[in-house]
Amino acid sequence: MRLTSEWLQRAERFTFPLTVATGLLLGVAVTLTSVGAGALGVVALLALYPLRLTGDRLVATDIAHAVPVTAVAGASHALLGHVDPHVLGLLLAALFWGSVGIPRDRAVTGTTANALVAIMLAFVSLRMFANR
Repeated sequence: MRLTSEWLQRAERFTFPLTVATGLLLGVAVTLTSVGAGALGVVALLALYPLRLTGDRLVATDIAHAVPVTAVAGASHALLGHVDPHVLGLLLAALFWGSVGIPRDRAVTGTTANALVAIMLAFVSLRMFANR
Protein backbone atom coordinates (compact mmCIF):
# COMPACT_ATOMS: atom_id res chain seq x y z
CA MET A 1 0.00 0.00 0.00
CA ARG A 2 1.37 3.38 -0.99
CA LEU A 3 0.75 6.54 0.98
CA THR A 4 -0.47 8.82 -1.76
CA SER A 5 -2.26 12.10 -1.21
CA GLU A 6 -5.44 10.58 -2.68
CA TRP A 7 -5.30 7.69 -0.18
CA LEU A 8 -4.67 10.09 2.71
CA GLN A 9 -7.62 12.27 1.69
CA ARG A 10 -9.92 9.23 1.62
CA ALA A 11 -8.61 8.08 5.00
CA GLU A 12 -9.16 11.55 6.53
CA ARG A 13 -12.79 10.76 7.42
CA PHE A 14 -11.62 7.97 9.76
CA THR A 15 -8.97 10.05 11.50
CA PHE A 16 -11.21 11.58 14.19
CA PRO A 17 -12.88 8.33 15.32
CA LEU A 18 -9.50 6.57 15.26
CA THR A 19 -7.98 9.38 17.34
CA VAL A 20 -10.73 9.06 19.96
CA ALA A 21 -10.41 5.25 20.02
CA THR A 22 -6.63 5.53 20.33
CA GLY A 23 -7.02 7.97 23.24
CA LEU A 24 -9.32 5.53 25.02
CA LEU A 25 -6.93 2.63 24.46
CA LEU A 26 -3.99 4.72 25.65
CA GLY A 27 -5.88 5.71 28.79
CA VAL A 28 -6.66 2.08 29.58
CA ALA A 29 -3.09 0.97 28.81
CA VAL A 30 -1.58 3.67 31.01
CA THR A 31 -4.00 2.90 33.83
CA LEU A 32 -3.31 -0.83 33.78
CA THR A 33 0.41 -0.88 33.01
CA SER A 34 1.84 2.50 34.08
CA VAL A 35 3.50 2.81 30.69
CA GLY A 36 3.97 6.46 29.78
CA ALA A 37 1.25 7.79 27.52
CA GLY A 38 3.80 9.99 25.78
CA ALA A 39 5.85 7.06 24.54
CA LEU A 40 2.83 5.33 23.06
CA GLY A 41 0.88 8.47 22.18
CA VAL A 42 3.61 9.98 20.02
CA VAL A 43 3.77 6.82 17.93
CA ALA A 44 -0.02 6.74 17.60
CA LEU A 45 -0.19 10.41 16.59
CA LEU A 46 2.56 9.90 14.04
CA ALA A 47 0.61 6.99 12.54
CA LEU A 48 -2.67 8.93 12.52
CA TYR A 49 -1.26 12.20 11.19
CA PRO A 50 1.81 11.30 9.11
CA LEU A 51 2.01 14.51 7.08
CA ARG A 52 0.63 17.07 9.52
CA LEU A 53 2.78 16.46 12.57
CA THR A 54 6.47 17.26 12.43
CA GLY A 55 8.92 16.19 15.10
CA ASP A 56 8.80 19.47 17.01
CA ARG A 57 5.00 19.45 17.05
CA LEU A 58 4.98 15.86 18.31
CA VAL A 59 7.27 16.80 21.19
CA ALA A 60 5.15 19.88 21.95
CA THR A 61 2.02 17.71 21.97
CA ASP A 62 3.68 15.29 24.38
CA ILE A 63 4.70 18.13 26.70
CA ALA A 64 1.24 19.73 26.49
CA HIS A 65 -0.22 16.41 27.61
CA ALA A 66 2.34 15.77 30.35
CA VAL A 67 2.05 19.13 32.11
CA PRO A 68 -1.62 18.93 33.18
CA VAL A 69 -1.33 15.22 34.07
CA THR A 70 1.69 15.95 36.25
CA ALA A 71 -0.04 18.97 37.82
CA VAL A 72 -3.08 16.87 38.78
CA ALA A 73 -0.88 14.10 40.19
CA GLY A 74 1.21 16.63 42.15
CA ALA A 75 -1.87 18.35 43.55
CA SER A 76 -3.27 14.97 44.61
CA HIS A 77 -0.07 14.10 46.44
CA ALA A 78 -0.03 17.54 48.09
CA LEU A 79 -3.62 17.06 49.32
CA LEU A 80 -2.64 13.69 50.77
CA GLY A 81 0.34 15.23 52.56
CA HIS A 82 3.01 13.37 50.58
CA VAL A 83 4.97 16.47 49.55
CA ASP A 84 8.20 17.51 51.24
CA PRO A 85 8.24 21.35 51.19
CA HIS A 86 12.04 21.49 51.27
CA VAL A 87 12.40 19.28 48.19
CA LEU A 88 9.59 21.17 46.44
CA GLY A 89 11.42 24.46 47.07
CA LEU A 90 14.64 23.04 45.65
CA LEU A 91 12.85 21.78 42.55
CA LEU A 92 11.15 25.13 41.98
CA ALA A 93 14.47 26.95 42.41
CA ALA A 94 16.08 24.60 39.87
CA LEU A 95 13.18 25.22 37.50
CA PHE A 96 13.64 28.97 37.78
CA TRP A 97 17.40 28.91 37.25
CA GLY A 98 17.07 26.37 34.45
CA SER A 99 14.63 28.60 32.59
CA VAL A 100 16.92 31.61 33.09
CA GLY A 101 19.75 29.62 31.50
CA ILE A 102 17.78 28.60 28.41
CA PRO A 103 18.66 31.69 26.32
CA ARG A 104 22.34 30.95 26.92
CA ASP A 105 22.13 27.32 25.79
CA ARG A 106 23.23 28.14 22.24
CA ALA A 107 26.69 29.04 23.54
CA VAL A 108 27.17 25.58 25.09
CA THR A 109 28.14 22.73 22.77
CA GLY A 110 26.54 19.30 23.01
CA THR A 111 29.73 17.77 24.41
CA THR A 112 29.97 20.40 27.13
CA ALA A 113 26.30 20.01 28.05
CA ASN A 114 26.71 16.21 28.27
CA ALA A 115 29.76 16.61 30.51
CA LEU A 116 27.92 19.05 32.80
CA VAL A 117 24.92 16.73 33.11
CA ALA A 118 27.22 13.78 33.86
CA ILE A 119 29.01 15.77 36.57
CA MET A 120 25.70 16.84 38.09
CA LEU A 121 24.35 13.28 38.10
CA ALA A 122 27.56 11.97 39.66
CA PHE A 123 27.36 14.63 42.38
CA VAL A 124 23.72 13.84 43.13
CA SER A 125 24.46 10.09 43.19
CA LEU A 126 27.34 10.56 45.61
CA ARG A 127 25.18 12.69 47.91
CA MET A 128 22.42 10.09 47.85
CA PHE A 129 24.82 7.26 48.74
CA ALA A 130 26.52 9.36 51.41
CA ASN A 131 23.20 10.08 53.14
CA ARG A 132 22.16 6.42 53.32
